[in-house]
Amino acid sequence: MLSQPVDPISATTHSEPLSIPLHPEINEPLPSEANISVPISRQKKPRKKRRGKSKINKWADRCMYAELLEMVSDPSEPWGGAGADGLPADLESGWVALAPVPQGKRCLAVTQSAADCPSHATLRSRLLGKVLLNRFPSVLPPHTILDCVLDNNWRDNGVLHVLDVIKWKGQDVSDCESAFRFWWRDTRLGELPYTAPPPSHTLKSNDTTIYTFPYPTTLLPVPYHTDTTLPFLLSHIVPSVRLPRSVGIAAPAVPSQGMDVDFSGFGQAVQMKETTIEPDGLLLYVKAASYESGTSPLSSWVPIVPYDGPEHESPLDIFERLMFKFDFTLDDADVDLDLSSQLSNSLNVSNPIQKDADAASNKINEEPFAEIPIDTLLEHLPNILSYSPLFIPILATNDSQSADSKNVTLFRRDLFDARFQLIAQENTTGDTTEAPASSASTKALAFVEAPSDLVPGIYEGGLKTWECSIDLAGYLAGRGPDFDARGKRIIEFGCGTAVPTLFVLRQLLSTSPDEATDTEIHLQDYNASVLELVSFPNVLLTWYTSPAAVSFRTSHPPPEVDEDTESANPNAPGDLFITSELKSAFLASLKTYKIHLKFFSGSWTSFPVAPYDIVLTSETIYRSESLAQFLALLKGSASVQGKQKKKVHLCLVAAKILYFGVGGGVEDFVARVKEQGGSVENVWEVTSGVGRRVMSVQWESI
Repeated sequence: MLSQPVDPISATTHSEPLSIPLHPEINEPLPSEANISVPISRQKKPRKKRRGKSKINKWADRCMYAELLEMVSDPSEPWGGAGADGLPADLESGWVALAPVPQGKRCLAVTQSAADCPSHATLRSRLLGKVLLNRFPSVLPPHTILDCVLDNNWRDNGVLHVLDVIKWKGQDVSDCESAFRFWWRDTRLGELPYTAPPPSHTLKSNDTTIYTFPYPTTLLPVPYHTDTTLPFLLSHIVPSVRLPRSVGIAAPAVPSQGMDVDFSGFGQAVQMKETTIEPDGLLLYVKAASYESGTSPLSSWVPIVPYDGPEHESPLDIFERLMFKFDFTLDDADVDLDLSSQLSNSLNVSNPIQKDADAASNKINEEPFAEIPIDTLLEHLPNILSYSPLFIPILATNDSQSADSKNVTLFRRDLFDARFQLIAQENTTGDTTEAPASSASTKALAFVEAPSDLVPGIYEGGLKTWECSIDLAGYLAGRGPDFDARGKRIIEFGCGTAVPTLFVLRQLLSTSPDEATDTEIHLQDYNASVLELVSFPNVLLTWYTSPAAVSFRTSHPPPEVDEDTESANPNAPGDLFITSELKSAFLASLKTYKIHLKFFSGSWTSFPVAPYDIVLTSETIYRSESLAQFLALLKGSASVQGKQKKKVHLCLVAAKILYFGVGGGVEDFVARVKEQGGSVENVWEVTSGVGRRVMSVQWESI
């Protein structure tokens, strides 16, 4: 519990002054000054007034504070040449956008080492550098400085938003370019371990127990966008600034609240709940700018709320309207046509997007179906894989009121490691020490720095681990012994980082080889680069950290790179050294456990229909226009080579209730399934905020 601040004035002043001086030892009235002489050394000397100004706090005005973007608000005002409207002339090529920037208190998060925990953090105000929140435990490494926004509702959600990184673990990154700093921020924050919130801070109101966070426990990076072209700004970035964000947070369960999740393996019952993040505006950074303290012209601020009162046009409205004046074309940009049409109607301006809609839609050439052999995937591995643990909360299901009291730990490749591999392959000429670059992986460098960006027909977001994939893996774990994948034919559509499949594989590799039966596991993703960079490396890491690889880990310990390497603990973040012996041992284990792996890339349209016992998929119904292809694939997976349709053994779809700005969602999906004679059952869900569901889909016999 944080100690309450003490008011230095009220703590040192009395309501009335003492009129009789007391003897310092016997607590009696002192003799009159005529009868006693006080030594000069004991006489109180008058305090000297300090001269000059007080010492400035070293943390004062350390944040990089953006200037308000001054724009021409009168549409009838004549243009005076390039940039006369106030928009940067190089907006589409030389800037990075942070959106939506949340409402809250701007501050610095400063960490130092501590004796009782890995590190503690202090929040300091932006302008004066005063302490906002003092010395609380933090998962951040010591000697780290972050530019943050303390959420207005942090007592309720425990959220601290991270805008920028100045220093990380003693390494100064302020001289790096903006785009790199934001990538570094997301990569490093994604590697931090999960820590459960403190259990003992509750308040009671009207006989209802309410949990309040004593300090921030969730570090939430503000989304950044390297694509600031006008079509993308209009179709994605500006709409995202207008809408509240819904994010999942972990909080201790209290008796008066229902539990969505129980993963009390951390020593307490914890529930996952949704919290709403209110937007405040849009930040623009010069892409090549370093971080500099104080107000900087290298960063511009576009707020939602007008400064001159609600009756005036907001800066964001002006910003949006000015972009519509440019006669741009879409080419290959990812644009929500319905959304852009609504925006143009609401602003009463002509819509330059609509005139190129047909041409843009015809330019998407989908990737054809292809199988990537395991030998090829092994060949494209780098010499070293860096990985981190991923904690999967075991979810309670509708069939069982409580889940097991443990969480599942899986492992995934670090995204920064994939980026380094791509850069090394791009810069290597004639060097055989690095893994050979495939045609697929060379296309991925543009997306590995912004894994959340979706470009239909080019990149479908597979490099990022999405929330619903964790939900699906947690649901499978919550089924306990009721879920047995042995002897089944399994596929994960749109696998990406393949978290649900990693759980299935972990389960298979944790059984006795004597109990193994032939099991087929197929993974499909639109992008072959995703399979090469994250899907297959994650499968390899799952084997390496499983009981099936104990003998290999014992006989082939990793080389000691430095004294900090935790070579003896495969369950901690570390590096996996790729050797020929490791590859052989991996293939031998698959044979021993009778696991048959296959990897497929390409669009759903070209994917050959085949029957499966278990179908898994998550975050794949976000676009309504691709739903018909996807439903045909799901329904075909329940058939047997043209014979009478039958119910698939298990078909699970995990998704968000609504995908803002894209058009898809659960309601549309369920309606389309019913139209085709299927049925949908909710087997797990989060209902607050923008909810998430795990659904079981069945198809009626024909």
